[in-house]
Amino acid sequence: MHLSADAEGLTIAYRGGAKTLYASSQGDSTFAAYRIAPKGLEYRAGFQVVDGKAADGVQHSDGAAVTTQSLGSRFPHGLLAVHDGENTLGDGDR
Repeated sequence: MHLSADAEGLTIAYRGGAKTLYASSQGDSTFAAYRIAPKGLEYRAGFQVVDGKAADGVQHSDGAAVTTQSLGSRFPHGLLAVHDGENTLGDGDR
């Protein structure tokens, strides 16, 4: 994914001297990670958040927030939280 007009949620993770930009693409329900380098953005990886046993997948995300600080034993390296634009029927408030 290249940053375009449908990039919605942008958030930056700071770890040591490294900075990673996470961008959500509302149009195709994907996310992209970019290293913020002195010469600009370097694409690292793309990913989707899909349905699982404990969580609903993410569709049409408008936003994201990230921290690399420990949030206890369940999230010792931090957490990326993303907005889900749709609830899958029958999933309740997962």
